[in-house]
Amino acid sequence: MVPRKMVSVFIIFVPLILLFETVIAKPEDGGNQAPSSVDIYEKLKSKDYYTQIACLQYIVKHCDKIDGSKCVFDLMQIYKTGKNTKICLLVINVLEKMKNRTAIQVLQNQYYTQSNPVLQNAIWVALQKVKS
Repeated sequence: MVPRKMVSVFIIFVPLILLFETVIAKPEDGGNQAPSSVDIYEKLKSKDYYTQIACLQYIVKHCDKIDGSKCVFDLMQIYKTGKNTKICLLVINVLEKMKNRTAIQVLQNQYYTQSNPVLQNAIWVALQKVKS
């Protein structure tokens, strides 16, 4: 017979281990690899969450190498279909760093239509940084 404490510990830790394993699991297609500036425009259109995050982080770091007019509409598509606040905040950061006139206008339009107060505040901060 198995001691009662051991069963309790087993019941608690097995789900935690499985949860931890699924949270840090990476896609097998290598989607989270850093893109190069050559294929950034194509990879940005990907539906894979990790690929989108990698592309957005690349654009933030190398915004001087990216032509904003080529990707602003793809960025807005990611923003509109973003499943969580994190990716939307990253898109707002990218649009602010690009300082593209179209990107700024898109941010201004989104400020008035955004219902999430966190995103609305992030848009406001981005617009204030662009104006100064």
